[in-house]
Amino acid sequence: MDRYCADDCKADARRWQRAQANLKYRASQLGKQARQAQAIRYRARRKEQKDAETRQQTASKQGQLNASEQPREGCHQDESEEKSCCDRPGC
Repeated sequence: MDRYCADDCKADARRWQRAQANLKYRASQLGKQARQAQAIRYRARRKEQKDAETRQQTASKQGQLNASEQPREGCHQDESEEKSCCDRPGC
């Protein structure tokens, strides 16, 4: 890598070299097996996510989730606190 004129050229050459090595690895039997295992893990993850979404939708349709169990966003303010004259949060 010492034969390149600048650091940018050197970085580009290294990037190209790594891309070519990745292509060669993916074409090998070991690379194909690794990619196949990765795809299997991805499909299993997607299936679990889809099943979880389906269960959540089914539960909400059946009314099993109470208002207290549903996730909320933002800051929860206690109703017992006195209201101030200021509308800013935290006052």
